[in-house]
Amino acid sequence: MKKTKGDFSNQAIGMRLKELRQKNGYTQSEIAKRLGLTRSSIANWEHGTRTPDFFYVKHMCRIYKVPVDFVYGTSDHEYKIQIPDYFEMDFTRLNDDGMIMLYDYYKYLTNNPRYRD
Repeated sequence: MKKTKGDFSNQAIGMRLKELRQKNGYTQSEIAKRLGLTRSSIANWEHGTRTPDFFYVKHMCRIYKVPVDFVYGTSDHEYKIQIPDYFEMDFTRLNDDGMIMLYDYYKYLTNNPRYRD
């Protein structure tokens, strides 16, 4: 990712969204469909013509598995929390802080011999 720390411009946010979309292998049309929008809305965000409202930014962050502050440029840390597919729990109901706490607890359990196989 290109460094844009602290840059809240439409272009910087758009650049991050485009890089995240491409890095995760999505097309603009696929993201638009997941958000219930048109492809041109995604293109406008990525070109910096328009800025997505927070609801859509948060939803895209869940799709790309990055914290909101990464998109807005206040952090260059992506976190990339991976949750195994075999869990049948809806982790999308957790906000970023909840996901980080869940991940930290998972690391604690897997590093503690008492809880490992």
